[in-house]
Amino acid sequence: MPSWVYMIISKNNDEKIYIGSTTGKYFCLRKGGHTRPSTTKSGRQPQLYGYITDNGGWECFRFEILKEYENIAKKELLTIEKEYIQTFKPLCNKQRPIRTCQEILENNKNKSRLHRQRHPEYLQKNKERQSHKDYVKKRCSTIIECECGGRYTLQNKTNHFSRNIHKEYENKKDKTTLNSEISSSE
Repeated sequence: MPSWVYMIISKNNDEKIYIGSTTGKYFCLRKGGHTRPSTTKSGRQPQLYGYITDNGGWECFRFEILKEYENIAKKELLTIEKEYIQTFKPLCNKQRPIRTCQEILENNKNKSRLHRQRHPEYLQKNKERQSHKDYVKKRCSTIIECECGGRYTLQNKTNHFSRNIHKEYENKKDKTTLNSEISSSE
């Protein structure tokens, strides 16, 4: 089945806008799909379509096939697409295909850092929530000494009570209280 890696280029200044890949008969559909206006479920327009709309519409852009393959697995095709994206650095490619765990972690760190920079008012409004989180964290991290000789935190209280060491202690305690009750009743 034929597969393609394609690029959308500006006719005005030969600027690389987008690199994508598709397989089989879907290239014609893909090209047609890119040319129709599109919105996401939330009603926002993806960056690619917004850029194209703001810069003269589809008449000012062209499709170019970078590479055509006959029999290639989708994963390999996405890997090749990723290499082209890293080489050409197009403007509107937001998601990188086949990201490694390290790339995902790095991206998430950058997202949270950027969010804190762009929205400092959120931190100001939610100081009470943060102080409650700190209180809960402190409370849950306090270590409690049990009568059985074990130690636990509040988060692990249920686990501690279900452990054999604590159960054996409870059994011994119950036996001694039962024996003391029997001896006192006689």
